[in-house]
Amino acid sequence: MNNRHHRSLCWVCWGLWFYLSGCASQGLRDAQLPPPPQLKPPKPAVALSAPREIFVDLRLKVARCDNYHPASRGCGKGTKIAFRDLNRAADAAKPGDRVLLREGVIRKQFTPSVSGVEGRPVTFMPYRGERVVFRDIDDPAWFLKGSYYLVLKGFYLEQVTGWARLENAHYNEIRNNSFHEALARGTTGGLKLVNSHYNRIEGNSFERGNDSLVLQSSDRNLVADNKFRWGRHSLLSLRCGNYNVIRDNHFHNERQKAMEVYDCEAVSDAPYRLDATKRNLIEGNRFDHVRGSGQAHNYNAIQYSGQLGIVRRNLFRDARGGGVNLQVYADEALYNYGHRIYNNTFYANRCFALVDRARGGSRIGDNLFRNNLFYKNLDCQGGGRQVDLKWGGLDKKSNALAERNPGFMDEATGDLHLRADSPWVDRGAFLTRTREKGQGRRLPVHDPAFFFDGAGVPGVTGDEIALEGEATKARVLEVDFATGTLLLDRDIQWRKGQGVSLLYAGNSPDMGAYETVE
Repeated sequence: MNNRHHRSLCWVCWGLWFYLSGCASQGLRDAQLPPPPQLKPPKPAVALSAPREIFVDLRLKVARCDNYHPASRGCGKGTKIAFRDLNRAADAAKPGDRVLLREGVIRKQFTPSVSGVEGRPVTFMPYRGERVVFRDIDDPAWFLKGSYYLVLKGFYLEQVTGWARLENAHYNEIRNNSFHEALARGTTGGLKLVNSHYNRIEGNSFERGNDSLVLQSSDRNLVADNKFRWGRHSLLSLRCGNYNVIRDNHFHNERQKAMEVYDCEAVSDAPYRLDATKRNLIEGNRFDHVRGSGQAHNYNAIQYSGQLGIVRRNLFRDARGGGVNLQVYADEALYNYGHRIYNNTFYANRCFALVDRARGGSRIGDNLFRNNLFYKNLDCQGGGRQVDLKWGGLDKKSNALAERNPGFMDEATGDLHLRADSPWVDRGAFLTRTREKGQGRRLPVHDPAFFFDGAGVPGVTGDEIALEGEATKARVLEVDFATGTLLLDRDIQWRKGQGVSLLYAGNSPDMGAYETVE
């Protein structure tokens, strides 16, 4: 037996022991968690000027005028500053300004030199909802390098080489844009963040890209409420980044897979960083369809590696190439451990709802599954096996492998909430239990890895938790792996062995992605 095989087998055994014991392992207590990025955002001037409106109008006959009249789209009768070129307008902007673009087609890369400051971003947006399109650009249409506190919203980007690149860009917001048809292959053909932290990507639509959204060496970003459709290779790729939150998005990819999570192996402009994709939160998303395959590793809803992640409250439906696949292979996916996958609904997927595959591996195992609901899932040949786990198995007592309708609200229309009379309401397990009796704000638990504390991600707060048999609620401010404790926002009392979970209704949590409230 070679050393790599021996190590892999040991980690499998260790993971199984952890799963059966339900106790916080030494591996979790010793977890090397990445610190927050060290940034130097611009500081506001002692006296900031009043925010201004700066216009960009492609119809102008001059490069700039200071008496622009928005109603007539001309100079001479107004009081506003206007530019014919977007980049020149950005050069003139100051923190707090709004740069308003008039209807038209821009065929030049946007490379803003300005940054905002905390509380006073520089905002770029169409004027009164006019249609502003970026098209026919040979480079990424937007290139934000070293930018802080910019807001870009309401634009259409189509038929460009790539949609956007953020490089060492932080605290920016990209919201409510339409990204359609990026022409490049590889990660240029999408929206790519490189060494960029604390950004918000919200409310956008992505269609016909290549790796439509990539987070590479980028930490503590929020990706929320976006719609992803038809992408080459993947819709969202998370690579050697930590503490990112992927929340409430809709994924549908008839071309290939939906999402992938793994380390970096020095492909293209990526560094070589292993064991470097930790504590990412994937929650509340709807994975509606991915391309079918005869192999479980090809086109998953989530091709999942990384470390110490949380996958919860997602719906996986009609993933023809498989739901969640915990994969291990060289080099980018050698470390796959410490995940908590709970309260998801897997419905009518093929190539297994949940599967693991290992080829080698440096550290695998300790991946726990709780309160997941499985129904009508098949293997790759159309057989009836819903799950295929080899590293430790699935505890049938704390997951629901349903053989008949679990009591969905309306299966025919895709409403997979549980009815109040479902047999799986109040049947879930508590995520962990307290280690000892006590009171105060530091709650000692057997397994803190089930919970998320917000991690400073913009727009994200820590989990709200509840204790078994009580109305007590509290918010998690910090997850402390070293001590196995949760720092809470208020004083509470607890018993030894008392169950701890996210907020729930009834006597205990429900199975599946949705908590039922009568």
